[in-house]
Amino acid sequence: MTKTMEMTDEEIEYQVVRRRIKYPRLEFKTGRLVVVFPESGQNYVQLVKKYQRWITAKTEYINKALKNVSKKKLVLNRTPMEFKTLADELVFVYSKELRVKPSKIFIRNMRSKWASMSANRNLTLNSLLKHLPHDLVAYVIYHELVHIIERRHNTRFWSIIRRKYKNPEKFETMLFEYWFLLKRVNLIPSLLDQK
Repeated sequence: MTKTMEMTDEEIEYQVVRRRIKYPRLEFKTGRLVVVFPESGQNYVQLVKKYQRWITAKTEYINKALKNVSKKKLVLNRTPMEFKTLADELVFVYSKELRVKPSKIFIRNMRSKWASMSANRNLTLNSLLKHLPHDLVAYVIYHELVHIIERRHNTRFWSIIRRKYKNPEKFETMLFEYWFLLKRVNLIPSLLDQK
């Protein structure tokens, strides 16, 4: 069900989804606010009001990203094999640089993230990364390999990232913008349409 929340200057639409979960949460995975609530039925309006400032800030961030999308260009001529070769080369170089050893590398379709590093040191890359510029692919791989050293996104993690990428916020913002660009050209299916 879709609801509307009045903010200071504008209204923000959000969708309420009930799932078999213990605790409610707010998601912006698709660029729209989704309030995920337990099936048992609590008062989601209170949750939305409680996090109104966070929702406003996140909405402004998304709107800014959407404006920058038109300035971005996708790499549409990189084949899956070329992407695998690029990924393997970057993993090799950054593994030596960080002195880490990932177990396996997988390239898969992922719904909501660019990559992940499992506790078993398996690196999974989103197949959509093949459409991103080289520097962003390199950043994502470096970011994930750092998770072998530090699992959480804490101070230690970001200090390791900053050894190579002085301004990781810039790269994180670009990844966010590219996600919306891929969504705009229908390469990412809507999470709202999936159960």
